[in-house]
Parts: sequence; C-alpha cells; structure tokens
Amino acid sequence: MKSHPPSSSFGNAAYYGINAFRAIDASGKTYFIRWSMVPEATYEPVTAEEKSQHDFLDNELRSRLASGPLRWHLILTVARPGDPTTDATQAWPDDRPHIDAGTLVIEHESAQSDGDCRDINYDPTILPDGLKLSADPLLAARSSAYAVSYNRRTHEEAQRLASAQQPGRDHE
Repeated sequence: MKSHPPSSSFGNAAYYGINAFRAIDASGKTYFIRWSMVPEATYEPVTAEEKSQHDFLDNELRSRLASGPLRWHLILTVARPGDPTTDATQAWPDDRPHIDAGTLVIEHESAQSDGDCRDINYDPTILPDGLKLSADPLLAARSSAYAVSYNRRTHEEAQRLASAQQPGRDHE
C-alpha cells in the first residue's frame, strides 16, 4: 500500500481478477488465464483533499464521464505449466503472455441505490461460453458469500418497503 496508494478515480484504477479460469479455444485446447482491466486513463494517487471529501470517487466519476467515455482494456494473462491455478494467493510471474482481449467502454453512470445493477447478484461461477471454472475452491466460496449478501440486502429492502406500507404508521 505504501508503494502504490489507492487511485484517485474509478476511471484511472486497474482491476484484477485473482482467480484462474479455464479458457477453451475453438479447437478445444485449454489454457488457464487470469484477467485484469487496465485503464487508458493515467493512474494518479488519491490526495489528502480528495480523501476528506464525502463520495469524492462518485463525484469524480460523474465529472470525468461528462467529458467523455472511459475505457479499460481486458488483459488476459496466460499461465505456463506449473503456475498455480487453484490458489488465488499465489501470483504468477510478470513474464507470462498477455492478450488484449477487448475494450470496456463506460459512457454514463447511475446511482447504486436505484441503478440497473442494484438487484443483480454477481456470481463468479456463471461464465460465458469458452470459459470454465478452475479447481480453485475460492470460486465456490465467493459464489456462496455473494448469494448470502444479496439475499440479506434484498430481504432488508423488502422489510423496509413492507414496513413503510403498513396502514396507520406514521411515515416520514
């Protein structure tokens, strides 16, 4: 953390998947990969002033998007034989092949409280064609933990709405 302080923006931060997945090419050959999202925007560390501002990351994102879309490159790192694929705590050497597999473009944002993704549960075990799970036990644990979290959030929201709709209650 001392050598690389947090980013000053969602838009100039890199994001790293720590789990390995099995990628299957058109001929059926399997490769183990890890992914990262590398921003086109230049990394800048967070300042003391930014840290003192409430919701500075959300505000900065809104401001940045007003000037145009943000882009990240989806980089796939390909394991070599012997690289650990079942333990996310084990880094792969930096000299592994990297494939720029596409570009993520974000043009606008919406608040988390009522945005399109609010009622969606992220599950790292639901994968598109061509990707399969590795034997990393952390993937199943993450899937379970995210499901519990999602169920708690939606249950709390349902209780709050039901309580607000009860007749005779004084609601603010």
